[in-house]
Amino acid sequence: MKKVVRKRLNMTGIMLDLNGFKAINDTQGHSVGDQALISAAEIFRRGVEDLGIVIRYAGDEFIIMINSQDDIDISTCMSNIRDGFQEFNKNSGASYKLSVSMGFCKLNLDAISVDEFLNEIDSRMYEDKKAYYAKNTQVDRRRS
Repeated sequence: MKKVVRKRLNMTGIMLDLNGFKAINDTQGHSVGDQALISAAEIFRRGVEDLGIVIRYAGDEFIIMINSQDDIDISTCMSNIRDGFQEFNKNSGASYKLSVSMGFCKLNLDAISVDEFLNEIDSRMYEDKKAYYAKNTQVDRRRS
């Protein structure tokens, strides 16, 4: 029997979660929430360009798989996405603001399983989310 050799994938996963999305649905309705998801997905797509693919994972969570493990490529995609949200908030005229928390991990299936990979990008995304809310809660306290 011939041994199957698995080709090493040079991919990186980025998990993304919209900050405050539930509030958009709760206060402005699901049709506005749907439009927010569409806008976010477009920002993700433009941020990734032809380097990867955007996948809706669950609710307001997305995963981007990019065809690179290069730190500059990863940083560029994430910066493009953050810039896209800033541009959206400045120019869209929408009744809501969008922001995102992100976490990434380079895929190495020789070292971790797919489940471990998903748990890792999820954990890193939640660290970013905690930092986002800690920062924005402090800003809100200073304003009051």
